[in-house]
Amino acid sequence: MQKSNKYPKMFEPGYIGRMRVKNRVVMPPMHVAITGSDGSPDERYIKYYEERAKGGVGLIITEAASVVDDTSSTGPRSIYISKHSQIPDYERLTEEHFARYSGVRGIVQQWIFANEVAPK
Repeated sequence: MQKSNKYPKMFEPGYIGRMRVKNRVVMPPMHVAITGSDGSPDERYIKYYEERAKGGVGLIITEAASVVDDTSSTGPRSIYISKHSQIPDYERLTEEHFARYSGVRGIVQQWIFANEVAPK
């Protein structure tokens, strides 16, 4: 990523709470609909974010991940983080890919469909 003299602070490290980010370039969350069939980050999903991490951003916020269950979603092929079995896929996304590219940080945007989820 090319540095700019017009916005010198943009490429300086910054903090979000105690989390240090290498620069102030942030990729905001957007629905990409390329997850695995079970809503976990699969190889295609991980590669998508890996390519963005290579671009030099300091922080990537993933698309909205449902934390309630697999019945509430943002649309087809939505991401979920509602089961313990999905944790290794998220660890792989963050540890193997974000951390590999000069300390790019990743945050999962959590989504709770409280008005759409019926009590069991």
